[in-house]
Amino acid sequence: MEKLIPKVSLRTICTTRPANYSAFVKIEYPNLDFLRSVAVLLVVACHLGCFYTDRTDLLVPIGALGVDLFFVHTAFVLMQSLERQDREGTRHLFRSFIIRRFFRIYPLATLVTVAVLCFHIPQGHIKVGHVVPLHPGLSVILYNLTLTQGFFVLVPSIIGPLWSLSCEVEMYLLLPFLYRMLRGRQNAAPILYAGVLVISTMIVYWYPYEAGYSFLRLLRVAPCFMAGLLAYWLSKKIVPRFPAYSWCVLLLTLPGLVMSGWFPMSGWNPGWFWWAPGWFWWIPLVVGIAISWFKQITLPALTTASRAIARYSYGVYLVHYFCIWAGLEKLGHGHPVLGPIIFCVLVTAIPVALYHTVEEPFIRLGKTRTAPRTPAFASALVPGSSSITQTSA
Repeated sequence: MEKLIPKVSLRTICTTRPANYSAFVKIEYPNLDFLRSVAVLLVVACHLGCFYTDRTDLLVPIGALGVDLFFVHTAFVLMQSLERQDREGTRHLFRSFIIRRFFRIYPLATLVTVAVLCFHIPQGHIKVGHVVPLHPGLSVILYNLTLTQGFFVLVPSIIGPLWSLSCEVEMYLLLPFLYRMLRGRQNAAPILYAGVLVISTMIVYWYPYEAGYSFLRLLRVAPCFMAGLLAYWLSKKIVPRFPAYSWCVLLLTLPGLVMSGWFPMSGWNPGWFWWAPGWFWWIPLVVGIAISWFKQITLPALTTASRAIARYSYGVYLVHYFCIWAGLEKLGHGHPVLGPIIFCVLVTAIPVALYHTVEEPFIRLGKTRTAPRTPAFASALVPGSSSITQTSA
């Protein structure tokens, strides 16, 4: 006999939520949007400063701090994404995760890199007053297109900021296994973090930054990623207690501490001793621990601005070199007013256009290709059910 489907009232449908509802519904985290916004603005500020002054002793730590915050944010968010996919019942978690990340970062990175190569746009690095071009060979081009500049051998990036994406790709290959390792183990995250930190600091101590070993770069930034995993672990155990404005104050204070010398350039200084509390690992650790302690930002203007900057931050990260070259050097011709205006217009308009024409469609494509074939959303409408389908990650 055919199984009868119980009748469910509209009131029940609208009010009943499964036990694991929060794991599948994408929840807004204004604090994470603010973190990502601060990170990308620090990177842009660093490179803008390099165009106007040669004070790299002050500017490089600011940019590196922004990249470190990116790594913390990315690791934390992706661990949440892995949890959602896992609870959705994804069969092949590693494959699904990699496919989604591929469609997330490769299309736009490839498009921008190809455009730079085809139109011979100088994007190698920035000196005072101009952007220096890179003249890559075929092997360097292939490494950049595949975002593997640090996998086998260290090669220069065609677009200056592209080097960090190589580290992220390496992290993508490890995160699903780290998620499996941490799942169900209460104290695994701090132990794993401590082990990675010891290895990373030994690498920094024994090998100068100039050493051209490809594996060193990932090991140097590994504590930043692990701080994101630590934040994910703490988010399961801590109830936010501190006011939201404290989170903003904390993040906005960090650049000043770095520039003032309170946190030395440990990750970039070959003469650094491993016991020094440098920003190389200390600031990402502080941020990772702090994420879960603060209540979410509720100020409408700040949440709206942070959400917008965070949404378009990947495009900003990839094209701000071009905007500096086009706005400040090529079109602005060093004009103190016209150049910055053109730069601001370009760095706003281009990422928005790229997001809606390239990023968002490919993100949706990646989610569609990895969505569960048998959605369980309908079962959530029946009282007592404990599953719902959410394909966004």
